[in-house]
Amino acid sequence: MDVKLLTHTPEPDRVVATAARLCYS
Repeated sequence: MDVKLLTHTPEPDRVVATAARLCYS
């Protein structure tokens, strides 16, 4: 996932959780 998406997201925690889920799935 691009870091730019994380910085442009109002809820970084949700993005991190989603990214982690995608990585571990």
